[in-house]
Amino acid sequence: MPGAAAYTRIELDSASEGAAALVRYDAATGRREVWVPAARLVPAGDSVPLDIEDYTLSPDRKRILLFTNSRKVWRQNTRGDFWALDLGDWRLQKLGGPEAEPSTLMFATLHIYSLLTRYLEEHAPAGGR
Repeated sequence: MPGAAAYTRIELDSASEGAAALVRYDAATGRREVWVPAARLVPAGDSVPLDIEDYTLSPDRKRILLFTNSRKVWRQNTRGDFWALDLGDWRLQKLGGPEAEPSTLMFATLHIYSLLTRYLEEHAPAGGR
């Protein structure tokens, strides 16, 4: 985590069988803290938490960009679903909206102010969105 003497990892959540949580470790003491429990990773209308493959914390530490449901493009899993989790109100939003086809987004990034997110959709026009 930028500016903090800590690091984070994806680990199994003991409170949700088979589901993952984001866990924070204090680098100096090794103290473990569940930072984002699996219960916060359940999309509206669903009952199962997202299966997180990767994540990025925004520069202002207010949002997390989550990568799930990936598919291989050439040799790497770069196409998938991206979700933005607001750490203030725990709102979870799928990029591309609920109508976006599964595993069709690539290369999402969070803007420095966490207000904008950029990504590529399958079949996007040459100029992007």
